[in-house]
Amino acid sequence: MKFLKLLFLLAMLISFSAITLSATPTEDVSFPDFDFEDKENSDHLPTESQETTSSLRGTNRFLAQTRAYMTCDKNPRVCEVQGSAGPDCCKKMCVNQMTDWFNCGKCGKKCRYTEICCEGQCVNPMYSKNHCGGCNNECKKGSVCQVYNTQNMKFLKLLFLLAMLISFSAITLSATPTEDVSFPDFDFEDKENSDHHQTESQETTSSLRGTNRVLAQTRAFMTCDKNPRVCRVQGSAGPDCCKKMCVNQMTDWFNCGKCGKKCKYTEICCKGKCVNPMYNKNHCGGCNNKCKKGSACQYGMCSYA
Repeated sequence: MKFLKLLFLLAMLISFSAITLSATPTEDVSFPDFDFEDKENSDHLPTESQETTSSLRGTNRFLAQTRAYMTCDKNPRVCEVQGSAGPDCCKKMCVNQMTDWFNCGKCGKKCRYTEICCEGQCVNPMYSKNHCGGCNNECKKGSVCQVYNTQNMKFLKLLFLLAMLISFSAITLSATPTEDVSFPDFDFEDKENSDHHQTESQETTSSLRGTNRVLAQTRAFMTCDKNPRVCRVQGSAGPDCCKKMCVNQMTDWFNCGKCGKKCKYTEICCKGKCVNPMYNKNHCGGCNNKCKKGSACQYGMCSYA
């Protein structure tokens, strides 16, 4: 089993090294000769832009301070409200260090791609006896956690052969000659030549972009956009996949109801909707905390008339 893993990693390293070596330009790269006629005016322009942007930065800082008033680093009790992602505060975000993949046990501690966070520790559910296949799934005495069986061994062999074929195809594709990489000579007086150079540069860079796509596909093999079932494993952050991350759209502050929908600093996500727990009758002080008839929600508490 370990020998197959080593062979698989060796094949992937060979393919990556072949792609990177083929992507490097062989001939000398010529850079453009820029000719600026008036340098005094160009030196004067940045000073004016710096003066104008300095005043804008002051207003932005003031707005940032007012917006960040409700973050958990200033108010740790925000994470204790019902509907929050967790009781712990890491980088102005409420998380649960017992199950969070990016903050497992402490802030900033990330687990590996083959691991999950169980009880504040990064474990491998494929071989862990206490967390076999998921968190808190403990094996009985005398048994061993082996998720792979004989059928999976055959599947690993097929994967190894497939990786070898991919590496060989990448080497052959990278060995094909491409056009010479050259940068255009900028001439501000002749616009027709500049348009012609742009089309040539787009054609030359397209071959390099192809190699980057191959590398990006191999890196994103274990993300949830390719394997949505990863989000269904016990210990994941949620069943939904947003930007290659497992989230819960019913309670996630950054993806409330749908991917990319962020709530305001004074709001929380309850049942896929952004609500203000200070004044919402159905979610007063936290999610699903509904006030009775005749009462109003004021400052997170149900006031009775």
